[in-house]
Amino acid sequence: MMEKDCSCLFLDTTIQIEKVLGRKDRKIEIHNNLKERYVITSRYVLMEYIRTVVKDFYYIYNVLKEESSVEAAIDRIADESRGLLSLKRCLKIINRMYHSQGNDRPDRRELIKHFERYISVSLPRIFQKDVDEILNLVDCDISRM
Repeated sequence: MMEKDCSCLFLDTTIQIEKVLGRKDRKIEIHNNLKERYVITSRYVLMEYIRTVVKDFYYIYNVLKEESSVEAAIDRIADESRGLLSLKRCLKIINRMYHSQGNDRPDRRELIKHFERYISVSLPRIFQKDVDEILNLVDCDISRM
């Protein structure tokens, strides 16, 4: 196993979000830049990650459960005003989750199951990937994942 570079790198919320929603080439670039560094992030960054990306995943998940079809859910998400940044994240999430099912029209129930797994397993794992230390500079209930 290679020794990590002794220089520290602080991972902010923007990069944590790109690890989830970035284009494939950007995710590879991030991983390559982090893999030999000592990477630090914080509970505050975790709290921001939860209040943005995780919240948007839950929002889409709940809309999918409430609507009768994927199409109706997408229409509802497009119609509800949640702010431009949230809408952009939601579109990226839908695009990735929709196409990860491997067919042109994924079943709504299967998509819901996929969201459940992604929220409970993948999002925490992605946040912690390549991170060596999470600083606890803030004592906030939201940051306890």
